[in-house]
Amino acid sequence: MKTFFHSNLFNTIFYHYSNLSNNFKSFNLEILQWFVGFVDAEGCFFIWIRSDNTATFRFLLGFHINELPLLNNLKNIFNCSSITVSKTACFFEITSKKDIQNIIIPIFEYFPLNSTKYLDYQDFKKAFEIYTSENYSKDDDLIKIKFLKSNMNKARKLNNFNKIVHITPSWLLGFS
Repeated sequence: MKTFFHSNLFNTIFYHYSNLSNNFKSFNLEILQWFVGFVDAEGCFFIWIRSDNTATFRFLLGFHINELPLLNNLKNIFNCSSITVSKTACFFEITSKKDIQNIIIPIFEYFPLNSTKYLDYQDFKKAFEIYTSENYSKDDDLIKIKFLKSNMNKARKLNNFNKIVHITPSWLLGFS
């Protein structure tokens, strides 16, 4: 049921989004709010530390293969990402530093996440800013990044979630 609902809803939104001309600002805000709700429900922020002590930052949405049209629509809207398909699953993934800096971070700064995923995003963003800093020191800063990574996602031990939650109708549609 959830798969069918999201695919039909998103196809309707995408159809209207693609056919808008000059008057897209309010719709753009709604689709971004929907996307943030969707990420609150289904998204992940990952940091991977390689054996050569370099880091890869990854934003991911993963779904059943039936959701491939939805992920393709997201790829078209954001004009970035890669989509990986396996036998039963598909993944929308952004790993480009440029796309994380210019697309992912601004979206979640303007429309903050409403679940404890907000804390994962905050750690992801802090680690990304450290890693992309002009003053980055592999020896000192990698320790900070590893610490931030160690508290993300299922490894999170501190859930000090003390923020105002903003639930809009579009966010709720994405989250449900």
